[in-house]
Amino acid sequence: MKNTRNFESFAVEGRFVLLEAGCGVGNTIFPLLRQPNLKNLFIYGFDVSETAVKITQESEFYDIQR
Repeated sequence: MKNTRNFESFAVEGRFVLLEAGCGVGNTIFPLLRQPNLKNLFIYGFDVSETAVKITQESEFYDIQR
């Protein structure tokens, strides 16, 4: 049986939501957010390192809306 689900069925309020545990300084988050075909992607990222979180938040690519 073929899976007929598409990614839109996983959207929450019209956007895709991703959780990255242990995001570090955003080395995975920021390349994903820069993809033109992922404009409706929202990522929650967290890390136990306060320094890493601060560096992430100071990035030019950090956008609280995404």
